[in-house]
Amino acid sequence: MGAGSQEQLASNDSQAVAWVTIAICAVLGLSGLALGIGRGGFLGWILAGFLLLGCRIWLRPSRNDSKVVAKAAAGFIAAVVLLFVGMVASWETAEVMVLHQLDENGDSFSTRLWVIDLRGYPSFAGRVPSEHRRMALLQKYPKVELERNGRIECRVATLIETDKEIGEEALRLYDEKYGFRIQIASQLINILLGGSSEENPVLVRLEPCNTIG
Repeated sequence: MGAGSQEQLASNDSQAVAWVTIAICAVLGLSGLALGIGRGGFLGWILAGFLLLGCRIWLRPSRNDSKVVAKAAAGFIAAVVLLFVGMVASWETAEVMVLHQLDENGDSFSTRLWVIDLRGYPSFAGRVPSEHRRMALLQKYPKVELERNGRIECRVATLIETDKEIGEEALRLYDEKYGFRIQIASQLINILLGGSSEENPVLVRLEPCNTIG
């Protein structure tokens, strides 16, 4: 094979790598843009920055572009992992209970929750619309299992009306039990994923199965 043919192959390989790199930047960037517009947050807009990187590679390609993208993606993943570990660490240092419930197919799945004792019953807070699926499933399949201190109890989930009085009581109980962890977890979630001004809090009461007629 002549030198000219080898150079042509090398050029074709470089172009293929460049297009793959641009495609990766486009996928990451568009995903981030959708997340950023929809919810805001650190993750979305950092990912959207890959669109700019992809445009730069398209306009001014170089041999090190794939390495630059790989390093940027690795740095991004490392930052997200560190923030996630911090959030989990703050979450797990307080009492966490496990709720076992059914999905649309009747299969069981589990969620780790911060639970308060509100007016004699274990209760937890959720948000709609971000947790609409879970709340809808609780209304469809209210019979659940609550795992607490190594014990599993049969419970019936009931969405309760949150007037000002009960809402303030729930906030006070959460603050007394979980304190600074709520602030840390909320701030990290807002930084990472942003939030929605249309979120509405929902309280769920977990009554013993034998008290339901």
